[in-house]
Amino acid sequence: MRVTTHAKKIARTLVIATLTAPRLNVLARAEGRPRSLKAAIHPSSPQAVGCPGRAWAGDITYVWTGQGWLYLAVVLDVGTRRAVGWSLRETLEAELVAAALDMALGARAVHPGLICHSDRGSQYGSQAVNGLIERYRLTGSMSRKGDCWDNAVVESFFASFKTELVADARWETRSEARSAVVAWIEGWYNRERLHSTLGYMSPVEFERQIATQTT
Repeated sequence: MRVTTHAKKIARTLVIATLTAPRLNVLARAEGRPRSLKAAIHPSSPQAVGCPGRAWAGDITYVWTGQGWLYLAVVLDVGTRRAVGWSLRETLEAELVAAALDMALGARAVHPGLICHSDRGSQYGSQAVNGLIERYRLTGSMSRKGDCWDNAVVESFFASFKTELVADARWETRSEARSAVVAWIEGWYNRERLHSTLGYMSPVEFERQIATQTT
């Protein structure tokens, strides 16, 4: 689908506004972690959209195959909605989440203080994940108990994933599911799927617009 001139103007306005927005304030910490992503970057705030590398959000979902469950962990850049890291495994262990975060860390420029948000699952509190957070000097953040809206960016991603890919899929093997999931994330979601939040651009196109405005 072609991106209209009007949509590009909307995105350009978003980019210019967010480039001049003030930097994130550091949250008051509890147990060494910010209380919630919502408090740090509210979805309606200028910091939420158009500023890649300020905050990531992650979570886990799963799909059924003829061989059993396949678990998916993702890491999204809150500023561009791009999936910057993911991992697919047969078991729901800490390594699933650590691998997704490690992929994101290897693919993106990382600055100390980047907020790394997740739900309160035990995998995200594991030594493997906390070790990466400490090594790269990230700012860990977890959702408040009983508040799924704290991780609304990832919940929206999973809703699209389940509706657009999983709902009508029937995979005999985990290998088939893995290939389909990766193709959906990298081939469709990141590069083709239009987001109203991004001025009806894909995450990749929106990041190109940001780069254009900053060079």
